[in-house]
Amino acid sequence: MSSLTQRNDIDFDGTVTDDAGVAVGITGFAIDFLIARHRGDAPLLSLAIGAGVAITDGPGGAYTASLTDAQANLVGTYFIEVVTTDGSENQHTVYAGYHTFERTSRP
Repeated sequence: MSSLTQRNDIDFDGTVTDDAGVAVGITGFAIDFLIARHRGDAPLLSLAIGAGVAITDGPGGAYTASLTDAQANLVGTYFIEVVTTDGSENQHTVYAGYHTFERTSRP
């Protein structure tokens, strides 16, 4: 679990890898970045390619999900999941974990 500061722009950088840790090409994939209160809950925030998520190195499997300060106006622990969908509609959860957003003194 990692700790983040509420109401700051936040970039989540990730690399999709296989079981051996080798980067998997994601050129042309759809990527959904989801934040929910708990695993299995409906997402409170959903980002996708062109709407907060960008593939930064398709052949190298790298992507960035960018939350604005307004989107990151969260306090507490939240479940974050990243799901890729390839051209054949195969979906894979490439990241799943809890992150804590800490209160900031910013108004």
